[in-house]
Amino acid sequence: FHVSYVSMIISILTFCIFLIGILCTKSECPNACSFHGRCGLYDVCHCYRNYMGNDCSQRVCPYGTAFTDTPKGDLNLDGTISGPNNNVVVNNEVYPFGTTEQYPQMIDSMGTVLANSAHEYRECSNKGICDRQLGVCSCFEGYSGSACMKMSCPAINGIECNGKGTCESAKNIATLDSSNVYSLWDKDSSMGCVCDPGYYGVSCENKRCKAYYDPIYFDFESSVRYSNWSYVIFTKS
Repeated sequence: FHVSYVSMIISILTFCIFLIGILCTKSECPNACSFHGRCGLYDVCHCYRNYMGNDCSQRVCPYGTAFTDTPKGDLNLDGTISGPNNNVVVNNEVYPFGTTEQYPQMIDSMGTVLANSAHEYRECSNKGICDRQLGVCSCFEGYSGSACMKMSCPAINGIECNGKGTCESAKNIATLDSSNVYSLWDKDSSMGCVCDPGYYGVSCENKRCKAYYDPIYFDFESSVRYSNWSYVIFTKS
């Protein structure tokens, strides 16, 4: 009886230890989520903000209004493409606030709704490559900014606007031109040179000559010209 009792106690203790081991077992996520996320159910990493990848080892780069969009389509594979107001992807590192299968509608400068519009927020504004180690955009030629969200102004010998002007957005250029209003999607993205007085050209590369009123006019206010004649003198050889 004593031996049977001891064996039963050992069996119960073994079972309890096994049960405690199961209950205390934790998930084993890839690379411990690189210390940039938390390990969840099914050994899946849930990355902290601005990190991505199956082990949260990759950085997310800054976003900007896309110059050219990435096609999306049937993201959830349900056989249909839902409208621009239906979120189908949520809690994703690339789409932290969700995304739709169609691009959202936009409005023009007159407030008119435009169908088939795009220019969604995208990583590096779709005009650069993201360095996943540093989380920094490497912009394509002709684009600049932390998210490649601006077109670079023309430069001569590496000097923007030839050092004879300032690089301004389309919105600012319109305002400087008789307070015009430009409010399309690229109002802060399309850039151009505003040249200093005495200079002109795409990159302010040309210098203006001095100008004054044409001396053949009678006065500065009217279009009356002084009388003038042309003489031709013929001579015999």
